[in-house]
Amino acid sequence: MKVALADVKSPEDRLGAGTRHRKWSASARLERALPGGGLYALGEAEGTLVYRTLLAEVQWTRGRTAKDPPSPALPVLEVTGIDP
Repeated sequence: MKVALADVKSPEDRLGAGTRHRKWSASARLERALPGGGLYALGEAEGTLVYRTLLAEVQWTRGRTAKDPPSPALPVLEVTGIDP
C-alpha cells in the first residue's frame, strides 16, 4: 500500500509565480497463490483539486503458477542430443 500527498508551488514556473498544486495518490497491490492458481489485484487512485483518476486491475490464473512446486504427474522436460 502506498499513499502520497504533495503541495507544490507552480511546477511549470521556476520562480513559483504560477498557481499552487495540491496532488494526492493512493495505491494497493495484492498477490496470492491459491490452490490451483493465483490471484493478482491492483487499485490506484490519483487526483488534484480538479481532476481524478481511478484504475483497477484483477487477474485470476488457473492451473500451476510459478510459485507452485512441480507436480509429479507432470512430465519433466528433458533435452538430449544437442551438441555444443
